[in-house]
Amino acid sequence: MGRPPTHGMSNTPTYKSWRSMLNRCSNPKHDNYQYYGAKGIVVCERWKKFAAFLEDMGVRPSKSHSIDRIDLNGNYEPGNCRWATKIEQGNNHSKNHHVIYRGQRLTMTQAWRESGKLVPKSTLKTRLYRFNWPIEKALETPAIMGRNQWSTQNG
Repeated sequence: MGRPPTHGMSNTPTYKSWRSMLNRCSNPKHDNYQYYGAKGIVVCERWKKFAAFLEDMGVRPSKSHSIDRIDLNGNYEPGNCRWATKIEQGNNHSKNHHVIYRGQRLTMTQAWRESGKLVPKSTLKTRLYRFNWPIEKALETPAIMGRNQWSTQNG
């Protein structure tokens, strides 16, 4: 008897993402186990078989995509995972500071991009955290140049 037939995808980015997901949740020797398996994040039974994972998630769309849990406290399972870019994953991080800007709940970085980047991020942070400015004022008041560096306008 030979080996059972395989899916033929062992060397694909999709398969490698799947294996990495399984390892970081179940292998204490994996570099990122402390952030997943050690915190109780598991892979659902269905996804322990690559064919089922592939059926639910589809092929990894590009090199810039990786698997992302929508609810960071949830498990790897259908309905809680998506293929996402680094920017999308960065917006879905537990340490993000969220603001309401132009009627939308955004991360501070998303709001900064949406505003047209009128001020350096460091100025935005100073205005929000040190001076307690409202988000609209902090984003939309242009910064002034002083001694070859950005500075925060008074008021």
